[in-house]
Amino acid sequence: QDLNLAIDVLGGVHYANLFIEIEDEDKEIIDPDILTWMVQIKERIDKEQSEIVVRSNSITDLIIQAGGDPGNPLVAKLIVDNMPDLSKRNFTTEDYKSANIVLTLKSQSIEGVEELTEQLRGYVADPPEGLTAPPEGVEVTVTGYSVFIGKLYDNLSSGRMEMTLLGIATVIAGLFLLFKFNIY
Repeated sequence: QDLNLAIDVLGGVHYANLFIEIEDEDKEIIDPDILTWMVQIKERIDKEQSEIVVRSNSITDLIIQAGGDPGNPLVAKLIVDNMPDLSKRNFTTEDYKSANIVLTLKSQSIEGVEELTEQLRGYVADPPEGLTAPPEGVEVTVTGYSVFIGKLYDNLSSGRMEMTLLGIATVIAGLFLLFKFNIY
């Protein structure tokens, strides 16, 4: 009961991440098209996934809170350069070649987490109407708890099935040998 109260107060205990990597040597996370896309996908996730996602945070939030415009790369870089190191490291790398959108999730069933992971992948791979694909040269990977727990569940489930079948086969083989050769 105390844990559930703490979860309600904190807003969630599970996290998913959209890890954004820049493959183009000439681009940085603070380029206007990338920051604008990050704002767009965050707004879409906050709107459509509000049943599961408590909040989302990224470098764009810090830029906007500081009074900057994600569409202005000079102001964005100035703001990011003057951020406390802890905040900056949580959302981007020093070379501005990767960034992170952190999604705080409500407690969910395994199926709910797997469904969210697939929807997040869909936002990137096949964007719904009104959402653009990531800018060219940008690779986005869904990571974090949602991916880990889904893979863990799949691995445990498939392994359990194989072990059960192996156990049944061993018992049948043992019984066959026992009665075939009158070993008892």
